[in-house]
Amino acid sequence: MGIKKLELNQIETDSSHNMNIFDIGIWDYDVIEDEAYWSEKAYEIFGVDRDQVPTLELVYGLIHPDDRVRFIHQVHKSIEDKCGFHDQWRIIKNNNIEQIIDLYADVILDENGLVIRLIGYVANGSYQEPFLQQAIDYASSLNVSIWSKNLINNKIICSKSIESICGYSVDQFENREIRWEDLIIQEELEIYERKQKNLMECNKIKTDYRIKHKNGEIRWVRDETIPVLDSNRNLVRLNGIIKDISEEKNYEERMHHLAFYDYLTDLPNRRMIDKVLKDIVNESSQSHNNSTFAVICLDLDGFKRINDTFGHLIGDQLLIEVSNRIKSMIDQNDILARMGGDEFLLVIEYAKDDSTKVISLANRIIHSFEESLHINQYELFISTSIGITYYQGEKEYHDLIRKADSALYRAKSTGKNNYKIYSTTMNRKFLKQYNLEKDLRKAFHKNELVMYYQPKFNTQSKKIVGLEALVRWNHYQHGLILPGEFIPVAEESNLIFKLTEWTFRAVCNQIKQWEKNNVLLVPISINISPKFFLKNHWDDTLHQIMNEIKVNPNLLELEITESSLIQNEEHFISGILRLKKEGIKVSLDDFGTGYSSLLYLQKFQIDTVKIDQRFTKKLLENHGSIARYIINLAHELNVDVIAEGVESEEQLTFLSLYGCNQVQGFLLSKPAPEKVMEKLLVLYN
Repeated sequence: MGIKKLELNQIETDSSHNMNIFDIGIWDYDVIEDEAYWSEKAYEIFGVDRDQVPTLELVYGLIHPDDRVRFIHQVHKSIEDKCGFHDQWRIIKNNNIEQIIDLYADVILDENGLVIRLIGYVANGSYQEPFLQQAIDYASSLNVSIWSKNLINNKIICSKSIESICGYSVDQFENREIRWEDLIIQEELEIYERKQKNLMECNKIKTDYRIKHKNGEIRWVRDETIPVLDSNRNLVRLNGIIKDISEEKNYEERMHHLAFYDYLTDLPNRRMIDKVLKDIVNESSQSHNNSTFAVICLDLDGFKRINDTFGHLIGDQLLIEVSNRIKSMIDQNDILARMGGDEFLLVIEYAKDDSTKVISLANRIIHSFEESLHINQYELFISTSIGITYYQGEKEYHDLIRKADSALYRAKSTGKNNYKIYSTTMNRKFLKQYNLEKDLRKAFHKNELVMYYQPKFNTQSKKIVGLEALVRWNHYQHGLILPGEFIPVAEESNLIFKLTEWTFRAVCNQIKQWEKNNVLLVPISINISPKFFLKNHWDDTLHQIMNEIKVNPNLLELEITESSLIQNEEHFISGILRLKKEGIKVSLDDFGTGYSSLLYLQKFQIDTVKIDQRFTKKLLENHGSIARYIINLAHELNVDVIAEGVESEEQLTFLSLYGCNQVQGFLLSKPAPEKVMEKLLVLYN
């Protein structure tokens, strides 16, 4: 509710005890409750009975009719602008005597930044020097400096606290040994002098500027000055308050730095680079100078691996070293920002007739990372991929970021550790990918995803002994979209987690449905993305779906790639062994195209290896030496073998002759939807 009346009186009493009697009352106004607390002196100055409850309406009624509009406007403006005020008004006391009062107010904000109180002092508006000196001395106890200049005789008086603000004494100012204007920083003096002209036109001013302290420090001050008129409306005096606001300004600067600079590297952040790029684009579109700029997107190849291996502290130090290395290669006018994670953005200025600077910089950055980075006791190697776009009259700054990002995506998809320059074809590709991703997010809710199944045949009996589940997307506009087109989009956008779970659930539901319809059941293999194994407790997810649908684990097979084993060994091994104990089988896809370590076949208890279709196609060219090697190796380890991509009778005969257990391919059956597959299961069994 504000300071209690008793406390206000105590403040006034304590202040009066330290100096001679002076005509100042203290007040506190609660904006929410419209209720004020006045000291005894405040009641006396306003001429109000002590039993009356001070409200804004009460004070409004005391103000001279000619000053009321200005007074109420000032109060509302103070609340709206969240800043105090200092001005003079005429009041009419009970005995109809007109009197000038001097009213000073400051604002108190709540935790939401809303004004809840006004607090200040009121004084009789006397122009006598003794009163001014008393008010000045009183203000010293409030750690602000009040000053006054008599424009008739040019006499200046000020409070002693001026020395703590600027280092110079009261006597030095009053004896004209030093002028206040001499302390103002040169580049802000013009603003100060322009504001002074407003005073001569009888307008009060409030301004913040920097001064140089006697000890050499630069300090911020807030200068509030009010012109004082005599009864004939002639300007006779300037009254002012000087306050040191260096701490407030330093806080604002710290808050600004936190908002616009990256906490780790101290580089400009995304918010700052957005603002800077927007200004540069606006300026460039209006100017006709002989220079332009390029935007470069850059991120680190393999940063996640380092972060996961050595921890975030090492990862953070690596980002700092990377930013320092890049910063050392750019010019003073160029800008380097951290966009987040391991992604950086550069804005590079270059002459219109020479764009080699940008390409040269990209090459230097790439080559600089051929040298290792030493973080603590570790010697780390990392590379970078770069996307470049040149400003070509774009109206929106974010178009430049998008284009550079498209070029970066292209650089990463073509082998990393290189740069690519944006082209319009990238834009079309980026737009297509964006639209696919957007539609794929909706596809789950719109039931556009459907399952197809490709049968696996026993080479001896020619019966169907298994199925491979293949997801298809029945797009509402483009029709059936194959996995090769939308799976990479799912991988890139992390929708692959949701897609994998959806596929696993769809297969489990299909098995239960066929079981209910008395359709012959065979194991169904499901392709699992290597990325899925990075998910915490990935095995719990699959286990929960199986238990929920109550499907027989012996009818499920996880089809994984060799890269899944190599990249995610720690995440993979405990989960896969747990699922195998329940009866789920594991098939190793594309065997022979990667590391093909025998250790992995044994360590992860692989049930089946799949010969990649690239080897199947060349069976008759080189007598199938690789295929025969894989078949013999698998049989030695008691592992089944399946060959994919069988398209001719000659291939089928060869594989059957050398003991390949199962085959699949267009020769025998293309992937088919549920109803077609039901008929095939009957036909081939």
